[in-house]
Amino acid sequence: MADYKVIERIINRHSALFGQASVSDVSVFETASFNLVFKFVCSENKYVLKVMKKGAKDEFTIMQEAGKHISVPSPLSYGEIDDDEYLLMTRAPGKETQSLLKSMDKIKRAGFVHYSAGILAKLHRSTCNIHESDHVQSTRLTSVNKLDRRLTSLGIPNWQGLSTLQAMEPDSTGDICLVHGRYFPSNIMLDKSGITSVIDWSQSFWGSPLHDVGYALFMMNSLGLDAALFLRSYLDEWSKPVVTELNNANSLTAPDEILSSLPYYETLAAVEFYTIGIRIQQDPKLHEIFHSPQYAWSLKAIAAGEQVAVGLCG
Repeated sequence: MADYKVIERIINRHSALFGQASVSDVSVFETASFNLVFKFVCSENKYVLKVMKKGAKDEFTIMQEAGKHISVPSPLSYGEIDDDEYLLMTRAPGKETQSLLKSMDKIKRAGFVHYSAGILAKLHRSTCNIHESDHVQSTRLTSVNKLDRRLTSLGIPNWQGLSTLQAMEPDSTGDICLVHGRYFPSNIMLDKSGITSVIDWSQSFWGSPLHDVGYALFMMNSLGLDAALFLRSYLDEWSKPVVTELNNANSLTAPDEILSSLPYYETLAAVEFYTIGIRIQQDPKLHEIFHSPQYAWSLKAIAAGEQVAVGLCG
């Protein structure tokens, strides 16, 4: 579907939002190459339209919950369009932090690391244990068994590093909270005033907060950012009490328990990027996309993940 045709049909469906606007009032200022993500201006307001195979309702619902605790783009509508689904939201101000890292000095980088860790911890402690059964399914790797199935589907059955990773797996997940799933600089918007919003909730689910922490620490190390500062800042914010009608701050996992479980979650994140590297090798289209300048950062993470994966195999 052509960009303008998709946007025109969404505008026509939402007259209460767009009024008398038509496609002639729309300016598409960016279209993502990896997904059908259209960023456009209509009547001076900025929007993002995501077209996906499935998951629009889940992402819409998760963004509504996350928006109660931290700054996220406002989800406006979701629905079906032909054989796909769509999610319409406001456009977050600023730019993706990943695109700004090269121009940031050491102090600004440290500030970003510190504040981004605090935002993640605030999300986790604010949503901790507020849902007991309404867990949203996710495509993220959340266990060794899922990792094994993914590797097998990629043509690598009986991966040698699996037993090592399985031995590292904690006995229980502990606290359950809203997990972002891809918490790294490309999904954190930044402007001159600081962090403005956290975007891309397509991989979110209810699970252990350590999925996010381990993933973020792996990414910080891969990108040359201060992972130790991130962890300190996260634990400082995590320790602040938050009590609501549905959760109890006294049930939060203690920092020492978090630290003892983190090696597993960091390693899990590394192996996930190892599997992404395998997919890229097998798919010429993905290979072309990920070797474009805008995804150079991901190649660093993939290389780091491959090193970890090799080490697990002994």
